[in-house]
Amino acid sequence: MENLWEELSSQNIHLSLRQKEQLRIHRDLLQKWGDVHNLTALKDPALILKNHYKDCLLGLHALPMGFLEPSSEVFYDLGSGAGFPGLVAAVLWPARAIVLVESSQKKSSFLHLAAFEMGLTQVQVLSKRVENLRGIQRALSRAAFSPENFKILKHAFGPEAKLALFTSCAFEPESLGKVKMSLEQICKYTLEPNNERQLAVGVSRGTSR
Repeated sequence: MENLWEELSSQNIHLSLRQKEQLRIHRDLLQKWGDVHNLTALKDPALILKNHYKDCLLGLHALPMGFLEPSSEVFYDLGSGAGFPGLVAAVLWPARAIVLVESSQKKSSFLHLAAFEMGLTQVQVLSKRVENLRGIQRALSRAAFSPENFKILKHAFGPEAKLALFTSCAFEPESLGKVKMSLEQICKYTLEPNNERQLAVGVSRGTSR
């Protein structure tokens, strides 16, 4: 993973030795349990580093500071899967309480194991369907929901809640209306030359029911 650290450093993203070790532990667990739990469709280690770890780290770094406030807010990773971006966020934000929401029992078991092995004591794993959640104020989601099924999220958020979605540049902001949100900000980053990525940050102005 040394090449990844160097690439990130060149973009002014610097990780501590502990953070690097935590991500290595996750990578090793992913390689060991990935096939059994069907955690990722990618099998090439280089592609996993680029399309999962690098993408998450760049995207989280691109989030505006306002999204991280107030500091007491609990963050939810909706449809966490193998922990992208939730476990990566927990490594970057060790003081933040983070809830990983994953309905698959196999994947949630992996998340429990990974959080323990990585020493992420601020992480809680919730094996529950997203449509049954209520009152969320801050959430992340990456490749878990297509715009066509955003509607299952529409009752999950409280007023003035914020959701950061990892999306392609083809994302249509109007689709946030299905979540009872409007677009607040687009945060762009470059995964590699000719591969632009972005996060769409939506804000809710309704109430959950």
